[in-house]
Amino acid sequence: MNQQSTLGDLLNISARLTVCLDREVELLRGFKPAEVRKLQQDKTLLADSYRALVAAMKGLNSGPEPDSEALRQNLREATGQLRASVGDNLRALKAMRNVSERVMRSVVNALEEPRMELAGYNRRGAIKRNRRSSIGPVTLHQRA
Repeated sequence: MNQQSTLGDLLNISARLTVCLDREVELLRGFKPAEVRKLQQDKTLLADSYRALVAAMKGLNSGPEPDSEALRQNLREATGQLRASVGDNLRALKAMRNVSERVMRSVVNALEEPRMELAGYNRRGAIKRNRRSSIGPVTLHQRA
């Protein structure tokens, strides 16, 4: 594996990973968790490939090769875009986690709160309400 082909591969993987992360952010903002799950395998494969190529670059001779400076500049730009996409992705994931936690807390609080239940009519014809007993234990499962 030579330096120029590794640079080209790294540039390609960086671009594909950036697109994947940006797509995930769009899906998260659009509240489409099923589609986000479909992206996870691609994202994992691309991230693993990126890490492997970065490690391979460190093992190669860092001397200049002909025509590699333009590739290096393109890779610098792609790396900047990837870093921005990683930051956006992280913020979107944190926001989605916070929303999910708040929803779960609201559900638990609503289940624990005593409720009024319609019981019928009293002697005057008005609606008679009785307090309902509290709901029994509820278990919520969190999936990663």
